[in-house]
Amino acid sequence: MNCFNQFRISSTFRMFFGILAFLSFTLISPVSFAQTEKLSTVIMKSGLSITGKIVEMDANEFIKLELPNGSLIELKMSNVERVILDAASAPATSTSHSGSRSRLAMPFKEKGYYIQGSIGFPFGTDTYGDPSLNISLMLSGGHTFSQYLALGIATGTDFYWWPNSVINPVALEVKGRFQSSSFTPYYNFQCGYGFLSASEYWTSNTSGGLFLAPGIGLMSKNREHSGWYFHAGFRYQEMMGAYEDWIWSPQLQQSIRAEIEERVNFSRLDLRFGYFFE
Repeated sequence: MNCFNQFRISSTFRMFFGILAFLSFTLISPVSFAQTEKLSTVIMKSGLSITGKIVEMDANEFIKLELPNGSLIELKMSNVERVILDAASAPATSTSHSGSRSRLAMPFKEKGYYIQGSIGFPFGTDTYGDPSLNISLMLSGGHTFSQYLALGIATGTDFYWWPNSVINPVALEVKGRFQSSSFTPYYNFQCGYGFLSASEYWTSNTSGGLFLAPGIGLMSKNREHSGWYFHAGFRYQEMMGAYEDWIWSPQLQQSIRAEIEERVNFSRLDLRFGYFFE
């Protein structure tokens, strides 16, 4: 009987260790395979290095990579400098981490359409000489011809205080980047006409006028089709107004009600924050 019990116990231990060995193999082997999986590094013409597993590649058109975080990206071969195959010891990739998700620094498109929107805070002095912080919303879209030149149309709404006015500028936009990297200075220039849509105490003779908005800023592209930008510049808007008021008439020796015309120039320093898609 003791021999039988020992045989049963030893059989039980052999079965237990067999199951443990099987579970260990199934749990550890994926990690081992993942650690030894061969990776490749793509060097972009902008200088950016991206490391991942090549999923699909056309030597003349594109290359698809699976990144360490599991996401897939597709790169145009026209933007690729060279590909280093089986770079198992290469760094993970040029990324900046936000929480548990990683974001790539992506190159800008050299050609194609773009659309962008921004909120601005033009700051200056009003007609009484007091400090005035205003609000501006702008939306623009156009076509990028090269790193240094993009043309588009811009429109939006500006809110000015004293005199309280709402102006809708419509302008031609010219912009360009100074570098090909994913984080670069850029210039922006808008020129057009501002249509007066509302104003306090003014008659129907009021109208808008010339609109100018030059500036420089920084752009960053950390996704395949989008990024953000910061803009610092100057914002100029003309308007012609007419309002009724009582004035003293020396000829009549009494106060009369008359219409007074006045030209107003809004000259503001402009800080803007925006997001773009391309």
